[in-house]
Amino acid sequence: EVEATCTHVAVLHKGNVVAQGELALLLAAGIPTLLVSTPEQTQAVEALRDNRIGVRVVTDGLLVDLAGTSAPAVVGTLVRAGVPVHEVRRQRADLEELFARLTEATDATDIVEQEGSR
Repeated sequence: EVEATCTHVAVLHKGNVVAQGELALLLAAGIPTLLVSTPEQTQAVEALRDNRIGVRVVTDGLLVDLAGTSAPAVVGTLVRAGVPVHEVRRQRADLEELFARLTEATDATDIVEQEGSR
């Protein structure tokens, strides 16, 4: 609903603004991803992680980060590992994913800072 009605947003986490601005620009600034459909998700995740390619399981399949790699490299990695690939498509981040990414990054930074101060 927010994406359909708002042009600008602010993302708050633990009382702090972690991002704000035009919604379209914030969504476009995220890491490009691919949505991969395969019946062998476990094998696909292992193959991608073995090749240092970020991936996570989502409702529709596997969401693969393209930071430091390309779509053809991802598909090639899966094919070489014997993973059947049914579909691959670029995935545009939605507001929910942007929020999760921003707040997870903030939490990870907090943990590193807390451990560093010990």
